[in-house]
Amino acid sequence: MGEDQEIDVNDIDQVAAAFEVNDDLGNIKKQDGTSLLGSDDGTKIINKYLEAEKGNKDPLTGLLNRRGVKEEFDKIREVLLREPGSLENVGLVALDLIGLHKVNDDKKLGPKVGDSMLQTAANHLSSSVRSMDLVSRWGGDEYLLVLLNITRENLIKVIEKMNSNLPDGIHFNIGFKNVGGYIDYKEEMENIMGRLNDIKEARPRDAAGRSTGEGAVIDLNEDIRIHEYV
Repeated sequence: MGEDQEIDVNDIDQVAAAFEVNDDLGNIKKQDGTSLLGSDDGTKIINKYLEAEKGNKDPLTGLLNRRGVKEEFDKIREVLLREPGSLENVGLVALDLIGLHKVNDDKKLGPKVGDSMLQTAANHLSSSVRSMDLVSRWGGDEYLLVLLNITRENLIKVIEKMNSNLPDGIHFNIGFKNVGGYIDYKEEMENIMGRLNDIKEARPRDAAGRSTGEGAVIDLNEDIRIHEYV
């Protein structure tokens, strides 16, 4: 697709590429009930995200995007490999922002409030970790944190602190693991983000099968629940 060429929302390949950038677009409805994706406004938004994907930042939150967090970690990894043992304790934290799709679909709230949620969550996550750690918006309602030189015990402390002072309306399902050594970190990032559906299912449910509480924290090294936030 050329830089000046607008996306054709009827072209499935172009639409699929756009979904890789922001998979919420297909769920957003205009006030008349029609899909934003099939409108002129949707075309402009998709083009905006496709242009941003050429870089490494998420345009809404200012965080690293999926591509950006991988590239930044690659740079850090090259430095750390020069120091024996520096890559032995890397913490990966996958987060699902609870309730975003419900807010986006709500006629009284809608995407503007959803965007505000995403920005608030991003700011909270950024302020909860050290400046040397990486905070990214993986896509949609999903975030990935990469914490350097951190033990499992300290990683849990960071997560507990993060969840103890959440902004109003912000709650997460969280999965985390410690990795290290000469492994494929990009694959590990993909793997932990791929476990988010399992983490969502780990939330406690009532007799009718409805989710209760505000989220669960799962240690993916052990596949055990650390906390339920109710």
